[in-house]
Amino acid sequence: MCDPVTVSVIATLASAGTTVYGAQKQKNSIRKSGKFNQEVSAINESLALGSASNSLIKGQQQETISRVNTEQLVANQRTGFASSGIVVGEGSSADIIDQSIALGELDALIIRDNAVRESDSFKREAEAIRLGGELAESRTKSQTKAVGLQAANQLFQLAI
Repeated sequence: MCDPVTVSVIATLASAGTTVYGAQKQKNSIRKSGKFNQEVSAINESLALGSASNSLIKGQQQETISRVNTEQLVANQRTGFASSGIVVGEGSSADIIDQSIALGELDALIIRDNAVRESDSFKREAEAIRLGGELAESRTKSQTKAVGLQAANQLFQLAI
């Protein structure tokens, strides 16, 4: 039969091996989770930047449509005035046409400004996502170090 000291040493070594193995498994799990979170953050950041670009393109298209609609409105007003025998470009008809042009330009500029604001919002979202990914990476490193220190502490306790 084995003496008590040998049994104690074997039990301590087995416990130490289990501690090291468990710590390594936990560190690997934390690293995989951290890597996954970083990949998801990178994808989401890319999507947000794509949305920023798309909102500018959509805004440019809407701005162009608004300007075309204004030109059509002014053309219809001129035609209406002319068919009614009103002199186009003088007096009230000129004022109405000028106001339509000014309001149409204002609409187009508001559309552009809204698109820029929407794009900026998506860019800020992308930045927040990127920073979240960096934080996840930092958290992963800290957690793996903490697991290693806990395992070392347990090993030290076993050695005492």
